[in-house]
Amino acid sequence: MERKHISLKEKLAAALYEVGRLRAIFPRPDGIPRAGDSEKWTNSPVRVAALNGATADEMIALFHWDHNKFHAYGGSDIWQNLNPLLIEDHREKTRRDIAIIAKGKRIRRKEAAHKSRLNPTLVIPLTDGERRRPSRPFPKRRKAL
Repeated sequence: MERKHISLKEKLAAALYEVGRLRAIFPRPDGIPRAGDSEKWTNSPVRVAALNGATADEMIALFHWDHNKFHAYGGSDIWQNLNPLLIEDHREKTRRDIAIIAKGKRIRRKEAAHKSRLNPTLVIPLTDGERRRPSRPFPKRRKAL
């Protein structure tokens, strides 16, 4: 007897269930469970959905895909750069990431302004897609009175 084909959607739902289960049981980087960790699995949306007989689509809908390397810093959409996170965890991480990305942009803008003051002949990008080019590399001559 031949088994029927298991769809990628079913495989993804099973993998995400396992990811959610393992993260709830071992939420710390060292993987050592501590007091109170068992409650996280008991109240986990992944466990609740599985107990209620969720479909593959419902299990997949519990997760968002996070970029390991920020998309704003050139992170790609390939599988090695994506990490499944529960929706609430992803929203919390995104709030922190936005502040980090904004600070990086502020630092780059300040550095560009500083470089332009040191050497005004440089063409320096001020923001994404916007450039400022000095009209002349030297100041105009003042007219004598």
